Amino acid sequence: MREHRYDIYHIDWRGIRIRITYERNWLAIKGYNPCHLTLTSEVPARCPLPLTETGFLSHFTDPALVDEAGGPVAFVIAALDAAASSGNWRKQELDTRQLVLF
Repeated sequence: MREHRYDIYHIDWRGIRIRITYERNWLAIKGYNPCHLTLTSEVPARCPLPLTETGFLSHFTDPALVDEAGGPVAFVIAALDAAASSGNWRKQELDTRQLVLF
């Protein structure tokens, strides 16, 4: 069994620090080669994100999709932005901001 080698990135998205890990060649089987991404909200720790209520997400996809998006960071930001347009996430974001104000 081969050792996985993840690239690690950190982003600040809407005031949340997120750790992204990316393994482009996760399975390493000829003809079927998904990549693996993980997202973890770090600050605040494990706070919900529009893609996950637990603050952690493990996702397998075609590496060509990640490349087309501009790489793992751009892929994740695009996915977060798209999911954040839902009414549920906007309400949660507003509720969180209200708590900060008081």
